Amino acid sequence: MIKVTRINGGSFVINSDLIEFIEEKPETLICLTTGKKIMVRETINEVVERIADFRGITNGKGLAFQKKGMEKSTRADISPGNDDQMYD
Repeated sequence: MIKVTRINGGSFVINSDLIEFIEEKPETLICLTTGKKIMVRETINEVVERIADFRGITNGKGLAFQKKGMEKSTRADISPGNDDQMYD
């Protein structure tokens, strides 16, 4: 799941596994396998980076986000056994 921002400023989370393709025209358009299309403020590169970060987290490597302020930290910064510290 990745967090993105609608053109109107509202943010939401999207299942990155459902993304079929992304294009810029000049806004970024995310097209899902369901046929739904969503226009977001983020650039293609930002969306791709968020997907890569998320997949790194779910695969046990990469970045983790802390609840407070959503600051990026390394996996080593999260204490073992404290799954409630992970966010996103």
